[in-house]
Amino acid sequence: MDVEHHQSEQIVNDYSAMDEGLDELDVDGAVAEAQATRKKSAPQLKKGGAHTKPAPSITFDPVHHLPVSSRIASEVVSTVATSPDPAIALSPELPFTKFMVNTTTDKIKAYDKQMEATGKLILAAHGITDTPDLLLTRPMGQSDILVVGRVSQPRNVLHLDGPMAYGERLKLHFEGVSSHSLFPGQVVAVRGTNPHGETLYCKQIMTHTTPATSTQSPPLEGDGFKMLVLAGPFAPHDRLEYIGFHQKLVNLVNDKKPDLLLLIGPLLDVLHPQVQTGNLGDRTMDEYLEKVILGPIVRKLPHQKIAVVPSIRDAQNIHVMLPQPSEAIKAGIRYLSNPANFQIESVRIGVLSQDVLSELDSVVNENGCTSGERTQRLISHLLQQRSYYPLLTGAAGVDVHELARLQLQRPHILITPSRMPAFATLVENDVIAINPGVMQAKTGQQMPFAMVTVVPSNVDPAARNWAQLTDVVIGLL
Repeated sequence: MDVEHHQSEQIVNDYSAMDEGLDELDVDGAVAEAQATRKKSAPQLKKGGAHTKPAPSITFDPVHHLPVSSRIASEVVSTVATSPDPAIALSPELPFTKFMVNTTTDKIKAYDKQMEATGKLILAAHGITDTPDLLLTRPMGQSDILVVGRVSQPRNVLHLDGPMAYGERLKLHFEGVSSHSLFPGQVVAVRGTNPHGETLYCKQIMTHTTPATSTQSPPLEGDGFKMLVLAGPFAPHDRLEYIGFHQKLVNLVNDKKPDLLLLIGPLLDVLHPQVQTGNLGDRTMDEYLEKVILGPIVRKLPHQKIAVVPSIRDAQNIHVMLPQPSEAIKAGIRYLSNPANFQIESVRIGVLSQDVLSELDSVVNENGCTSGERTQRLISHLLQQRSYYPLLTGAAGVDVHELARLQLQRPHILITPSRMPAFATLVENDVIAINPGVMQAKTGQQMPFAMVTVVPSNVDPAARNWAQLTDVVIGLL
């Protein structure tokens, strides 16, 4: 993967898209896969030099979808592009329900079920077939015990998992481990001793789960693709005005000619002073979004393929919790869900508009960690917890009835806009993580963007990992 940073006065053009549905976590299948493939080595990146060897053919694991009615399926099939552009199709999603009815009992049941499933994956990833010890009777002594639980506040307390745990908690003592990286909400397996009945002296902390799907290279054919990514808000902080953004965006699209223009919310930011005072003229919020923000883009770029990922900060969106559903196509724009999962050619792409990286960065408790940069470890937390939003008490509300839609099926490209400095980095050898950045007060009207280019494998047949076929350019409008 090549990453380039530069400044530009221009923006994006051309595409069609597929939103992969999330499936219920197949724990038994994943555990079996983990036990069979646990010892396989991860793909290695080639660090440069001439490419001379052909790439091997690759077969992928099937992608699972939520069940849908034939009516919904037929509606979606009719929206799939028929042009020779990169193959993009969008999978339908079931209607969201009860997003404002989350009782305490519902939350406990949902998160306990998730904790049990993730715990099984962690144990399988480490080749452990033993049943975790039940600590209801608080076994005390110097013998090692194995427990699964969720890290709670404060971060050195473990909320235990198991049908007989009944909310039991143990304090964690870290002197027996060389390093740890924990955050509230994280599911872990811990091996250690419990000499006094209340404190677990850790000898091993396990957080690694098996990949949700194949991590091998996708067989890219055809002409590859280009994708331009921008994350909102798109209006200056002192006024609700989009003319400058439109002009720069159109210039950049016409120059770069991407296959997909991906806009990530918020588009009409509920935190903008003018929105908070309701100063939108004689337009409703929906009208302002469609006619003032998106309308000029569609008129000036009539042939551009555009997809929008919503945000819980979108003033016009009635779904103010994660996950957010997709919406009908309007004026040629595809409104995806949040998080969104789609596929271009054979490349799986995942997107979350919520700034989960900044939230994780503020609560992660690290000690002795030396592997990779901190941003890479933050992304690894998402991948290893198999969740776009693994925090238990984060800034965003979560609809526990739709918790399965937050499952992160390991993508090739993971896009997570954040207030943190923009970056593009390779995580765990096979996932390209991109933070395109968001406009901040100190940058004025300069808006960051990410331009992603993936070339087919026949252009560089010696590439040993698909990430070597990907260029990411981070720039400012």
